[in-house]
Amino acid sequence: MPTSLDSGVELKAQRSGHPFTLRAQFVIDASGPRGFLHRALNLGETQFATLPATQALYTHFEGVRRWDELHASPEKPPYPVDDAALHHVFDGGWIWVLRFKQRPDQRGRRRHRRTRE
Repeated sequence: MPTSLDSGVELKAQRSGHPFTLRAQFVIDASGPRGFLHRALNLGETQFATLPATQALYTHFEGVRRWDELHASPEKPPYPVDDAALHHVFDGGWIWVLRFKQRPDQRGRRRHRRTRE
């Protein structure tokens, strides 16, 4: 079980049979919905009253054409649109596009849980 400290949390665990202690101001478990820490610590689930219940899914693509190649615009933005996070908003969620110079492009989709495809 985690221990609450004045300056954060302390987690005691074992890896390959060797105990270790992790101390941090806060811990982010990025292993997915109800991820590792949620299961390992048998944590409950609390909804945020002012935020929708959402899920995220992402993947990587290669050879995706740039936005300005697909949708020419008479207006010149202050920077190339694909050089920043490009977002497409639709009913029930939104999609983002991030380009990486050394890796394939990342595409993600976030939607409300109750939205059906």
